[in-house]
Amino acid sequence: MNNKELTLQALETVRGDDLHRARAAFAHLSDQQMDQEYGVSGKTCREILAGYEEREKAVRDATAWVEAL
Repeated sequence: MNNKELTLQALETVRGDDLHRARAAFAHLSDQQMDQEYGVSGKTCREILAGYEEREKAVRDATAWVEAL
């Protein structure tokens, strides 16, 4: 395994499945419920989902950058 392959594998690990799990967990919630704080996180469900979406995009961008090397 070369450095590029190792880096791509590491990025895939970092990506994880948080976005998928959050979407599944919040799929049944109404808009009003999405705007309520989730547990004791200090964030709403909508904010949590947005954070995972941002992270997913950042990892996709990093993966594309490494693939272009």
